[in-house]
Amino acid sequence: MMENNFESTVEQKDSWIVLSFKGRIDGVNASQAETAAVDTLKNANKLAIDMGELKYLSSAGLRVFLRVEQIASEAGKKFVFCGMRGSVKDILRESGMIMLFENYETEDDLP
Repeated sequence: MMENNFESTVEQKDSWIVLSFKGRIDGVNASQAETAAVDTLKNANKLAIDMGELKYLSSAGLRVFLRVEQIASEAGKKFVFCGMRGSVKDILRESGMIMLFENYETEDDLP
């Protein structure tokens, strides 16, 4: 799905469901990103969000990840990041949120 410079795709990687985000997550499309993540989490025990092609993340995007983490935690499910790089990694590091989430270099590094 491509709207507002945001796209998401889902694939199975061993025991993980990997939701890849591409483009930007901002106030315009944060609800679209949240819906994609929450809907994917419903059918997954282990969800990894691949940020390898995510170019921008606003505070609205940070809130999306906090909500998804809360839903996963309450349901006893695993939620992690992979592929974090560039300005998105910087934003998560500078906000202190990088320490709240497990993160892996690539999908291949998922346990």
